Amino acid sequence: MLRTKEKRVFYVPNILQGVLFKPVYMSDAIHPNDEGYNRVGERLEKVLRPRLPKLKPQPVGESRLEAFISSEPDSLIANRSLTADSGQR
Repeated sequence: MLRTKEKRVFYVPNILQGVLFKPVYMSDAIHPNDEGYNRVGERLEKVLRPRLPKLKPQPVGESRLEAFISSEPDSLIANRSLTADSGQR
């Protein structure tokens, strides 16, 4: 049984219907290609857009990133420079 309200998630059934197993929309046997993802995105937008105004953010405490930044500022700077040097973001 899906407990989507309890977990605060939104379930969109059959999200890959009409995409899965159609070679024109698949890059391999498992993953959609660009056009396949466009179709999935269109389906998601159609279902989610009417619900967006009703969504309320759930208040949360300090995020893990905020806790990390406040406790390890030098590590964060080092990680940023390593990432920048390697060309990754």
